[in-house]
Amino acid sequence: GHRSGWVQAGFFEDIVREQARRPAANSIAQQLIAKGIGGAGTLFASREPEPPPRPEPVRPIRPLDSEALRREIEPGGRVAQAMEAFEDRPQQAIMLEAVAKAFSEGGHLAVEAATGVGKSMAYLLPALVFAEANHERVVISTHTINLQEQLFSKDVPQLCSILGLETDVALLKGRNNYLCPARLQTLANRTSLTPEQALALAKILVWVPSTATGDKAELFLNTPPERHAWQQVSSDMAWCNGDSCRYRAGGRCFYQQARARAQAASLVIVNHSLLTMDACMETASLPEYDHLVVDEAHQFEGACTQSLRLELTLSMLRETLQSMDSGDGGALSQLQERARRLKARGAGLLTDCQSLDGAMGTARAHIDAAARVLDGSARELLGQSAARGRSYIQQLRLTGEDRSSSAWQEFIQAWQPVSEQCSRVARLVDEVRRQAESGGLGTEAESSLQALAAGGRLLREQASAFDEVVLSPSPESVYWIASQDAGVALNRAPISVAEALHETLFSRKRSVVLTSATLSTAGSFQYLKSQLGLDDCATLSVGSPFDYRRSTLVCIARDIPEPRNQGHQRAVEQAILELARATGGRLMALF
Repeated sequence: GHRSGWVQAGFFEDIVREQARRPAANSIAQQLIAKGIGGAGTLFASREPEPPPRPEPVRPIRPLDSEALRREIEPGGRVAQAMEAFEDRPQQAIMLEAVAKAFSEGGHLAVEAATGVGKSMAYLLPALVFAEANHERVVISTHTINLQEQLFSKDVPQLCSILGLETDVALLKGRNNYLCPARLQTLANRTSLTPEQALALAKILVWVPSTATGDKAELFLNTPPERHAWQQVSSDMAWCNGDSCRYRAGGRCFYQQARARAQAASLVIVNHSLLTMDACMETASLPEYDHLVVDEAHQFEGACTQSLRLELTLSMLRETLQSMDSGDGGALSQLQERARRLKARGAGLLTDCQSLDGAMGTARAHIDAAARVLDGSARELLGQSAARGRSYIQQLRLTGEDRSSSAWQEFIQAWQPVSEQCSRVARLVDEVRRQAESGGLGTEAESSLQALAAGGRLLREQASAFDEVVLSPSPESVYWIASQDAGVALNRAPISVAEALHETLFSRKRSVVLTSATLSTAGSFQYLKSQLGLDDCATLSVGSPFDYRRSTLVCIARDIPEPRNQGHQRAVEQAILELARATGGRLMALF
């Protein structure tokens, strides 16, 4: 805290001194150590026991007894009896039987089930029983975190308890949701921190001894600087040192722990983004599986497009360079200091470090120059839409005509030296690593070399993506330029995800169930099939168990201003107050 100039540092230093003088008798850390979760002298949870090996899948597959499953959710069944406010829903039973058939016989099924049917019960019950009976793994994907947490924390445990099942269930998120102990240690060792970084680091360090998952959902990081600090300590593919990481080797990598739990589980709950990245980008995040349920499937195509979308800014390149050496305490600075202490033995390393330092400085200068050109090019290309001044974000699709304009050609000229210099920086990083390892510094400077290697890999990836967007666009993608207060961004997204999903996901799975309240268009599922690349897919549509015509009144207010007109917000507020009084307070306003 004192290194960052944080005004509250003195208060916390006093507390630390007091604790050192009179340690708390029952601290969280002591409780965790007593339970075997923590370890003396370490911030991180101890190694988790290896999960038992999964039994081999049953062959041939044991089909589900649809009639027996249906009776469980009908009056008198175990599930029905265990539910406090049970309601008989014939539509739910119809959906359950269709899902059970898809699991038993294989194939793809799209089920449109209206609100109130109880979709999650209709697929969870057959999924759990099928996974247990056949030693098969079933993956369930949702769009929202709320549904993901509800399935994992409430619905699945409740069903397992009712049915007497001991199914292993795991919740798996994208790797940037998990803390990376190595990156946290690197940030904590920095000698220069901003007050914002110090506050975020303090929050994380206080949380670390008590977390068993390393999941950022347990933290409350509510400001942009805090969220940016999390990005500096979260698990990241470019930063990961693989099996050579001492935290991973010691079983203290939170991401690998989460993957191990998923590997041992029969039911794995993920989100659409992770599912897409695993299938289309081949990130190998998920364990092998042949059976998939996609809930909130109306959001699946959009989530896939968003996952495969790429947004590039020149500030990203600056941040990558900064992550490699942000001045005092940065990776390159620490490595240079070690090389100086080695004197003659470190002369070669020091020379390479100085070359890398110079190349990074040149890269920054080229990036700054390219940013100025891009700002001007964006103003010229977005001139007409920007003149209207009504939209927070000004966007323009980059067509062939735009790319041949003088504004874009000027940016191409400014980008090329950036691309060349980024490649040179990445090559010099490799040379510095080789020199350090050959000189016996590999272990001593592990965190510095890891930070440099991660920066070099990320710089290559970012520059390559820029090269595609700027110089060699693909006909399979759409590209656009966007400008807002934060700066100018170049974007890329696939025109269609149908072919990718068909080839890498749906065609490879024995059974796939997609469900939502809204899947059909004008009574047909054809649009959904074409958007997602579903060829041979059975469909089912079940209505709502609620009699809306008798129970619901729809009213349209005609006496308030239009949304864009003055007074609209005030009129809506007043209308809600009056309706709340008229209904005796039994009102929910949904926005």
